[in-house]
Amino acid sequence: MNKLLKKIICGVLCAAAVIPISGSGNTKIAGGDIPTLVWYMPGSKYADIAQVNEAVNKITEEKIGAKVDIQFIDDSAYEQRMTMNMAAKSDYDICFTGYTNKYNEAVEKGGLLDITELLKKETNLMSEIPEYAWDALNIDGKIYAVPNQQTFTQTLGLLFRKDLADKYNFDAASVKTLNDLEPFLKKIKENEAGVIPIRNLKAQYMLGGKYEEINSLSSLVYMKLDGSHKIIPFCEIPEVREYADLAYDWFKKGYIRQDVATVTSDSSDIYQGKYACWGIAWKQGVVAEEQNKMPNIEVVGVNLQNPFMTRHYASATCFGISKNSKNPEKALKFIELLNTDKELYNLICWGIEGTHYTKTSENHIQLAENSGYNPNSSWKFGNTFHSYLLPGQADDLWEKTKEENDTAKKSELLELAFRAKDIRTEIANCSAVSAEYSYLAMGYQDPNTYFSDYVRRMKEAGVDKVAEEAQRQVDEFLKNKN
Repeated sequence: MNKLLKKIICGVLCAAAVIPISGSGNTKIAGGDIPTLVWYMPGSKYADIAQVNEAVNKITEEKIGAKVDIQFIDDSAYEQRMTMNMAAKSDYDICFTGYTNKYNEAVEKGGLLDITELLKKETNLMSEIPEYAWDALNIDGKIYAVPNQQTFTQTLGLLFRKDLADKYNFDAASVKTLNDLEPFLKKIKENEAGVIPIRNLKAQYMLGGKYEEINSLSSLVYMKLDGSHKIIPFCEIPEVREYADLAYDWFKKGYIRQDVATVTSDSSDIYQGKYACWGIAWKQGVVAEEQNKMPNIEVVGVNLQNPFMTRHYASATCFGISKNSKNPEKALKFIELLNTDKELYNLICWGIEGTHYTKTSENHIQLAENSGYNPNSSWKFGNTFHSYLLPGQADDLWEKTKEENDTAKKSELLELAFRAKDIRTEIANCSAVSAEYSYLAMGYQDPNTYFSDYVRRMKEAGVDKVAEEAQRQVDEFLKNKN
């Protein structure tokens, strides 16, 4: 763990006896103006957001002396909007940062406040969240966001329609590699008219346990996990070409939908049962979570990779405070409340009891049909270990998730904050080329006709320079770490 961060935690523990946390517990904030914190989140704007926001403010005004204005921005537009907001120094207080509005980049853009000193006053936050999660947010010994506690070890798995798996005596647990799917896909193609055997996947399904993505490089380069720490461009990884060949073979056999090149969104097809098999980001309880999205279709699943914690995953869902916030202390108290107050957290995750959900037990809920508020993504909003459970999710789901986080193998690069400023042009050019060749995962083009051009154009765009800079930073980091 970073030495400065250890000092922060030690300072927190020493100060806990003398520093009161006014936002903790049920403390009533008396007198003074009540500020309204503007909070930007990726997601849809639900019809009942005003009703939920009003209920949220009854809690926050009582406990921290502040109101909150929750503003959802469509996922597809969120990153661009936040880049614009940061550049324009817009007046807001809290924003989501992680898989979108990427953490390292947001810090480099100067959009996030250094909250290292503020964290010393929020003892509940520092003790509530494990050290390895703070490590994954370390940038030169400073912290610029608070991580949401959830699964930090997402891997890749597969889900199957259970009725079809049962019908053809297919054991999902028997799948170890993508090649093991062939007999099942063949039977679906031959016998199930109107069902697409498999949703096209990604080459990353071939990389688990062999390579690690370098955070902030958008899958352009990876590090080999054979002990050599060698950085290799994604386009030169042998398994990437192997997957392109496999996808093309599956496409020719009709296992992948034949209109894959023109379909822009097929999520609804999953929930309507049009696929026999599809990929999923795997985590504890994911089968039950997905089952709740498709109550008329029973599913079974298999995890293809061992839990492995990287900076990319551990920093994927966080809350940062705007560098231009007029109320940074209140903003951090609100973030603390999201992580420690179960009532507030579940209100924001699931809405109002009796309107948007009903409780079926102390910790289980049933979501209302056609609800006016249904984000159904508790991982976005704070500490998921305080979340109500959905039908089918085990009582010990969060205990198992925490255990998996604690015991998972941790990346050697967990604390490496990659600096992209000297290769931004190359990253942009390589990302543009990579987007052009996205069809290598779709299967409808013969890799023999395009793959060499893909590699050539990536090199012309500067992927080797990106790899060289990544290698330099990795080597320097590991040298100093040791």
